[in-house]
Amino acid sequence: MVAIEFCACHTLEEELLIHLKIYPGYKDVVTKRMTIKERVKIALQRVEKLSCNYLIQFWASIVIYGQTFLTTSDQPFGLTRLDGGLCSYRQKCLSRAIPVELKNGTQCENDLGPPGRVFKHRLPELCTDVKNYCKQEFPLRADAVAWGIQWCYAVPVFDPSRDTFVGVLELVTSHLTNEWIFSKLCLAHF
Repeated sequence: MVAIEFCACHTLEEELLIHLKIYPGYKDVVTKRMTIKERVKIALQRVEKLSCNYLIQFWASIVIYGQTFLTTSDQPFGLTRLDGGLCSYRQKCLSRAIPVELKNGTQCENDLGPPGRVFKHRLPELCTDVKNYCKQEFPLRADAVAWGIQWCYAVPVFDPSRDTFVGVLELVTSHLTNEWIFSKLCLAHF
């Protein structure tokens, strides 16, 4: 088995140098004592190597002063190969925190983007061409299109040990094929 090293980095150069190092024989046993972050790392390492460029990143839910946000900062991600558009998208996501619930418990409705909607509604979302989104549906649409991103697929992540949703896995790619996402993407249970 081939594994990708994951860690928190603050610059694109650091992320690319560290995250693209490949190590043989990574431990792939998921235990109940592992944190959700560790489980996501292992799940990302179990994704089959695909022929197209893609980025998979985890949007974790965090609470700040009573408000719930989704963030990719200090969260695991996988990148198949150097791709300027996908790297730029990752950098842009690192600078965002998506508000999904306000202090008084009300849900945010606007500008959630795919990760925010998936977290809010607890349902996966697939878009085979991000150009079909409007800006309100996908705040990063203009950037994603400029960087050549075609597909966006997001799924909610549930932690059964805490009986709660803890985040969203988002997969974006610069390819317009439906074959790879359904026939080759194999995420592990975590």
